[in-house]
Amino acid sequence: MKIQSSIIGLARFGIAQVNGMYNQPGLDVGRFGICGGRISAAVYEFDILVKGRGGHAANPHRTIDPIVIAAHVIVGLQTLVSRNTDAPESLVISVTKLNAGQAYSIIPEHAEIAGTARTLTPALRDFAERQIEACAQGIAPGFGAEVEFRHPRLDPLMINHTDGSNRAVGHEVWSGLHPTTNLSRAWDWRISRTYLRRARAPTFYLAMARPLPCTIQNASLMTKPCLMASASCVNLQKRRWLSESI
Repeated sequence: MKIQSSIIGLARFGIAQVNGMYNQPGLDVGRFGICGGRISAAVYEFDILVKGRGGHAANPHRTIDPIVIAAHVIVGLQTLVSRNTDAPESLVISVTKLNAGQAYSIIPEHAEIAGTARTLTPALRDFAERQIEACAQGIAPGFGAEVEFRHPRLDPLMINHTDGSNRAVGHEVWSGLHPTTNLSRAWDWRISRTYLRRARAPTFYLAMARPLPCTIQNASLMTKPCLMASASCVNLQKRRWLSESI
């Protein structure tokens, strides 16, 4: 509801352009990344609930072990990329959660698998949605289990504004930040892209303060030059508005 209200507000207040900024692990410090066209993947989350039959670990033959079944499902999902996706295409499936059981000697009744899928084309996104569910539904019944599947779509593919991106790369404000267009497009911008798709403007990545052991965004690690760059972006847009209003 808040998103829809904000989108209506774009038209109500005559907002024609929105710039997006995302801090990016792995990008060299002091640089920013931008490109026209596809810049960020479409993403959705999936949850798979494997329903088996619990029991004592001393009698596994009397159970339908959901943990073993979940392990088979997770391995099966890997083939959707390696054996079912054309090599030039981009599909990233990541299983990020596996929850089951609380005791050493009890085989649980349920196992929960969760993760994300990211794609750069609508067709591949539809394929991933269908096949993740088909993989789980095909494996679990073979072991006597059932599956519940949920996959809410979160964000569409992010298409960057080409003209605005080219202007940003060539503008003097950004000259000291050494812009690069060599970017990984598997990241997702989450809720911000809802506005950016409605108001044509470029989005860009800013470097983190230092190399990290894992690639996780953290705004507290942004460098002072990056914060100055974001302020410069605002000032640049402000000057553009002023020049157009004269």
